[in-house]
Amino acid sequence: MIAKSIVGLVSVAVVVAMLGRAAGAEPRPEVIDFTRDESSQLGEEYTAPPPDVKRPSLLDDKYRGVPGAPSGDAIEDPLAAPADPPRVRPVWLGVRIGGGMFDDAGGSARAGVALGAAARYRLGGAAFAAIRADWSQRGGERMAAGDAAPPIDVLGLGAGVGATVARSRATGLALALIGQLRGELRLADAPVRRAGLGVAIGAELALAATPFTLGARYEQGVTVLADGARDHAMLVEVGVDLR
Repeated sequence: MIAKSIVGLVSVAVVVAMLGRAAGAEPRPEVIDFTRDESSQLGEEYTAPPPDVKRPSLLDDKYRGVPGAPSGDAIEDPLAAPADPPRVRPVWLGVRIGGGMFDDAGGSARAGVALGAAARYRLGGAAFAAIRADWSQRGGERMAAGDAAPPIDVLGLGAGVGATVARSRATGLALALIGQLRGELRLADAPVRRAGLGVAIGAELALAATPFTLGARYEQGVTVLADGARDHAMLVEVGVDLR
């Protein structure tokens, strides 16, 4: 009987102790922290190299649209304009060979040839100074009796200005117009006058990728060649230039 009473007292004490501890415990608030690290910025993205492909595709690259490495030497287009335009030299030297028709108004026009040396000096922009020295063989003045004189050797020296009026980067073509005042020395006997003055105008088409130039030239005498006759000429020329 006494033992049961002791067990009952102990049980009551344990229950009272547990109830007292539960009543005296303070609640623990749950707090959610929404703060961000100062080093992290809104919208900031982090990039990294893609992971290694452990299992590459079994299809060849050309079937998947992936270009392969070029094979062999690269083929250059000879007509393509250079990526960087070549440096323009201030001085341009060249030689000319041409032929055409010469007429002195004293007889029928005759065919003849011409050889020359030409030079340009760049003045600025598209303008340049142009100098030319040449030799040509022209038809002689018709004699009073009606017989044709032998051809006349003519030494000429011209000076003037020109300008590049058209240029194409795609083809490298450049068109220039030239005007010159011309002096002549005629290596012939009378009745032809030994010296004379004239004017010349010309057009030259240069291809930047080559040293060649094509030209057309017209020359007109200002002073008379003989009594009442002034010579003029129309030439077509091919040139080789150092430019």
